[in-house]
Amino acid sequence: MYKKFKITFILFVIACLQLSAQEATQNLTFQGFDVDTSKVNAPSFGIQVSNDANILNFPKGETFNPGLYNNSLYNSQIDKLKNISSSEYLANNLGWKSSFWIRTDLWVNVALPHKTNIYTLIALRAMNMDSGSPDDFSYTLLNMEVEHYFDKHFKVRFGRLINKLSASQFYGRIALGASDAHVFGRTPFVCDALEFDMNFKDKGLPVFMVGVKPQFNEFDFNTFYLGAHTNLSPLFRTYLLYSLNKQQVADLTPYFPYLKNERYYGAIEAEFAFDNKTVVSFINIGTNMNYIGPALHYSGARDILKRNEPLIIAPNSSIKETLLPSAGVAVRPCLLTPKLSFFKRAGLECEINGLLDSRIKSYNAYLNLKFEFFKNLNFEYGYNLNITNYNQNNTFYVSGKPVLYTDKLSYGVNYLRLCVIFGKPSRQM
Repeated sequence: MYKKFKITFILFVIACLQLSAQEATQNLTFQGFDVDTSKVNAPSFGIQVSNDANILNFPKGETFNPGLYNNSLYNSQIDKLKNISSSEYLANNLGWKSSFWIRTDLWVNVALPHKTNIYTLIALRAMNMDSGSPDDFSYTLLNMEVEHYFDKHFKVRFGRLINKLSASQFYGRIALGASDAHVFGRTPFVCDALEFDMNFKDKGLPVFMVGVKPQFNEFDFNTFYLGAHTNLSPLFRTYLLYSLNKQQVADLTPYFPYLKNERYYGAIEAEFAFDNKTVVSFINIGTNMNYIGPALHYSGARDILKRNEPLIIAPNSSIKETLLPSAGVAVRPCLLTPKLSFFKRAGLECEINGLLDSRIKSYNAYLNLKFEFFKNLNFEYGYNLNITNYNQNNTFYVSGKPVLYTDKLSYGVNYLRLCVIFGKPSRQM
């Protein structure tokens, strides 16, 4: 295992050194552009208030087969179930339904003396009817970050970090451990970590990142990662991430009772992006090495395979069984003509989960449209499509009980957001 890690590390360093930047511009994420450093000890505030809605839709005409386990249940409810698809039946058992909520995002950022900046972002949501009970209200800390610059080449950042470096919404999930398969339903990609960044773009080299991620139930570090990103030219950018991740015994024994010791697996991810300001496109690919356990990236907020993910039992097979390529393109119509100044973005991103896995193929696509009116009123529409095909019928479980027997699942989620922005929020999500 460690021999493989050393070889991978050497190859990673060589690859990074070959990414020679042809321009000496600084990467914005390294300059602290998210806060006005000319105003020391002067906090900036921002509020985003939005109304969000999810509208589910399922295909018609899917053959419904409850399997041998549920014949009696199916026969007793045949009139109720005969007009719904197998995907909708499973979604109903998972408690899925179309929903509406009100969300408020609060930003507070400040530049401190001695080249230190602080960022905070918290999201508050009132779900459906807010009765005042905990079930109808949620809050999420999305960003709580402290960064300190030593000079123009070095900085350290720690806390709950937001890593949004690339053109892709998908970037970072594979190497840094975000489990969700889809863009929709995900929180902004966050990373609880201590990270050290080195910016050598003015010397013709990439920006490098080295970090560790802790776990919260006990003091330990589960992930070590390093990465690099650079501009190959004014239009082309590359990103590379590698991580070494610990698997805890308690997480593995439900699937592998014979395991007595923790183990490690590696993850690598690369992205190549084109950006001419009007059109942005990318290709991203990543995989896990020496991994065992439930297949990753099938367990997002709107992933129907939740707790029914394929099981990876052979470490040597994990590279092909976790290979996940994605690609996307986005257009900024507002830059094409003044008549479309309100039309900020139209994008489409797709991925194939289980590309080389002979058991399963999961096709995910996300369409996103964003409009801006009156400079502070935004409307956003998204459509998330998921189609999952197995090579044979499988039994699907909910809370440990078998509820469905099929080889295909498919569904879509319409997402609508109407929001108003106040102040100068630095990191809009």
